[in-house]
Amino acid sequence: MPDFQEIFTELKTDILDLAKLTFKNYKDDASKDVKDFLAKSEEKLKRWTLLLTNNDINKDEFEVLVKGLKDGAEMKLLKQTGLAKVRIDEFKNSLINLITDTVFKFL
Repeated sequence: MPDFQEIFTELKTDILDLAKLTFKNYKDDASKDVKDFLAKSEEKLKRWTLLLTNNDINKDEFEVLVKGLKDGAEMKLLKQTGLAKVRIDEFKNSLINLITDTVFKFL
């Protein structure tokens, strides 16, 4: 199995960069929201990555599980800034795609 910590470290860096680029004027709030999301999601991602690596689930099943994380990405601080829901949802979609792409890259 690829080292999950290596995968997770790259994910953190890439997701924080995405948040800062997407929400330039709100990068501090976006960074805090993303860090909260990652803290809540780390164990699930680790477990699902292990299942994928062991062929206990396939890539499609992994993607479905990761997409389920979208609802948990609350982005409370960004919502408080008054950003449009559509813009936050677009970011969440990018976030989910980034997670799956990064994990698949390591496999």
